[in-house]
Amino acid sequence: MLKAKDIMTKDVITAKNETTIEELARLLIDHKISGVPVVDDDNQLIGIVTENDLIKKNKRFHIPTIS
Repeated sequence: MLKAKDIMTKDVITAKNETTIEELARLLIDHKISGVPVVDDDNQLIGIVTENDLIKKNKRFHIPTIS
């Protein structure tokens, strides 16, 4: 049986509290990921933002299409 450790990403891309929505979207696109942990100045996890969160929270926000 597979476990989380078998499929998890080991080189984690993170964002800070002050990261803009545009910057978050660019991180997701550039790194081909669907979510990013948000950390504080001590690199402690304070939350997670997913592409679904971006879509739900701001329907008018334009996320560029990957060609």
